[in-house]
Amino acid sequence: MRTQDNLIKANQLAKERDTYGFHVFSKTTNTCTIAGSKDLIYYHNLELIFVDPVFLKGRFDFQINPETDFISELSSSEIKQLKLSSALQYPLKGFRISSSDGDDVILVAQALEVGTDTVYYYPKENLGSSERLAPWVK
Repeated sequence: MRTQDNLIKANQLAKERDTYGFHVFSKTTNTCTIAGSKDLIYYHNLELIFVDPVFLKGRFDFQINPETDFISELSSSEIKQLKLSSALQYPLKGFRISSSDGDDVILVAQALEVGTDTVYYYPKENLGSSERLAPWVK
């Protein structure tokens, strides 16, 4: 899916699901996943998966206004202002997540994917096809 399509999807899902709380859920070598829901104590049902991230600036736990578009793409000049290494060998895309407290989160990565599974933070049986448990739940 194209970047613009994923931005539209993320903004639309946040509005439909009344998603306002977000946190950095996981960070691996290849991805940074920011999870969102209206109740991050028990679950999340929106994932912003940044592929091959090279830059992250901002809080690891933040809120947004779900009534407005909260994620947008940075322009190429905004990415250049970050002064990232010129040794990177693949095209980069920059993203701004507008937090409701005014401290925007900035990410630069190769791509953005959107996940819609519900991920529970507590033990739960009989999971559906789009449900799973967080890795730390036994």
